[in-house]
Amino acid sequence: MNNQYDIIIVGAGSMGMAATYYCAKSGAKTLAIDQFEPPHESGSHTGESRIIRMAYFEHPDYVPLLKRAYSLWAEIENLSSQKLFFKSGLSYFGNPDGILLKGVKKSANEYNVPILQNEEVPSYARSDVIHVPEHFECIFEENAGYVVPEKTISTLRSMAKRQQAEFLFNEQVIDIDYQNEDVIVKTKTHAFSSKKVIITAGAWTSRLLPYFEKSLTVTQQSLFWLKAKDSERFKVENFPCWNITPEGQAGLFYGFPLIDNLVKIAYHHPSIPIDPDHKEIEAPNSDRVDVNSFIDQYMPQAFHKIVKSKTCLYTNSTDENFIIDFLPDSNNKVIIGCGFSGHGFKFVPVVGEILCNMALEGIGSKLSAFLSLSRF
Repeated sequence: MNNQYDIIIVGAGSMGMAATYYCAKSGAKTLAIDQFEPPHESGSHTGESRIIRMAYFEHPDYVPLLKRAYSLWAEIENLSSQKLFFKSGLSYFGNPDGILLKGVKKSANEYNVPILQNEEVPSYARSDVIHVPEHFECIFEENAGYVVPEKTISTLRSMAKRQQAEFLFNEQVIDIDYQNEDVIVKTKTHAFSSKKVIITAGAWTSRLLPYFEKSLTVTQQSLFWLKAKDSERFKVENFPCWNITPEGQAGLFYGFPLIDNLVKIAYHHPSIPIDPDHKEIEAPNSDRVDVNSFIDQYMPQAFHKIVKSKTCLYTNSTDENFIIDFLPDSNNKVIIGCGFSGHGFKFVPVVGEILCNMALEGIGSKLSAFLSLSRF
């Protein structure tokens, strides 16, 4: 391998692989390094499906990023001839005064995102499989759906390779020195020099950069797959993705239509902090109890027992919003993408594009300005 590059990406999972593709596409001599071989089961992108939506309840400022992301998802599908985005629609169920529904309406109103409310919601979006309290409201976002994470990363990897990107996998970065003119990236067996470095190391970010030790917390999250008693009712043409905010409980449960003959359900809320090197392969029993309790209350008689489970990692920022910025005191040579807090995958192509442009141009993006470190 060569030792001199224009841009090195440290961490080639979801955001990192997208950044690798866009950097290589720009003509920059690009190297991506990862301690595993992506896609893999050790980080944040495992799980086979991720919801994509635009009426963003977390904050309206994400919507312009999502509009660009939707365009880039279509472009990637077209260039790769791979189907990555499945438009199933998304039903939001919750208390009308709760964070979920109020946030969805706010983003939809500010950015003219099409949503259906009350009597406008089609019957299949209110599925009789889902039993919610009478006072719950349902909002339907027809242009939402899901993307497939592992296939996305494999596709971006192939596209980056065609653009002459280089890869070093199963190699852990142990030091990044940005004090001199070039940035020096060291692994246990190699040392590389680069004009710019993009760090998208997920749960291992604060290991590489102690600057983030107090602002990032890693948690292990559980994912479950169930066998439906009536598979026909859960097919994508009959059943959308969904979010439900249970009464008296923080966070939300979410799920998908039938994919590969199983229905996936999970809970979106930061769990107990964990060392990322000690992530469990399967969900702990306590999480199984919680998801079974939810199903008994909100989707009774719909499923046989849990067929399989997995875990993935959330890297949570203190406000659960992303961090996209230059590393302080790096003279804009080190670009950071981290703290995606369990809701980042739908943004993969636009974050990759932004990180690439920051490395090439040395300035931040207006689209992601609200995600800079200046807010802390």
